[in-house]
Amino acid sequence: MKVYLDGQPLAVERATLASGLRAGSEAAQRRGRVVVEVYVDGAMVSDTLLGDPPDEVLGAEMKLVSVEPRLLVRETLLDAVEALDKAGQEQAEAAEEIQSGRPEGAMPLLQSAIMKWQAVRDAVEKSASLLDIPLSAKISSPTGAADRNLSQVVDGLAVSLTEVRRTLEADDWSGLADLLAYDMATQVKDWQEMLRSLADGLRTA
Repeated sequence: MKVYLDGQPLAVERATLASGLRAGSEAAQRRGRVVVEVYVDGAMVSDTLLGDPPDEVLGAEMKLVSVEPRLLVRETLLDAVEALDKAGQEQAEAAEEIQSGRPEGAMPLLQSAIMKWQAVRDAVEKSASLLDIPLSAKISSPTGAADRNLSQVVDGLAVSLTEVRRTLEADDWSGLADLLAYDMATQVKDWQEMLRSLADGLRTA
């Protein structure tokens, strides 16, 4: 199987998906880049397969696409901002359902919002690790969130989500509605502010 990185051929002996991916990732790293897409015979390889690539020849040609880490992270952060727009909307709708006496209608909305929060938090932590951004880094912002660092914002979310879990377990619907309508809405604003600040820093770096 022939292996290419950004259109350039790589010398890989007995190239399999595993060895080709390894060689491409190492070559990209030497250039200060990261592999973001892999194609075999024109078909994109799934993230599931890339997570545990078999040591097998799966086709005749393997193409890897790489980008600069800063560009990848910036796009990831801006995508997270959009995801939190949706999470915020779901939280508000869940609060309205509870306040209208329909807690069962709030559960799917709340579950969806929490899944988005988990994905965003993971994306931030992985992005910080990729660019060696310390969690102690200060956030540049015109509002109160600027007085905190990344770790404090992440920890603040953990506290809020713990309180959401507590109110659920206690069937404290009034308390949960208030959390979703106010505290979690503030979390959305703080996190979006942090994400935009980080993305802006990468654009000007």
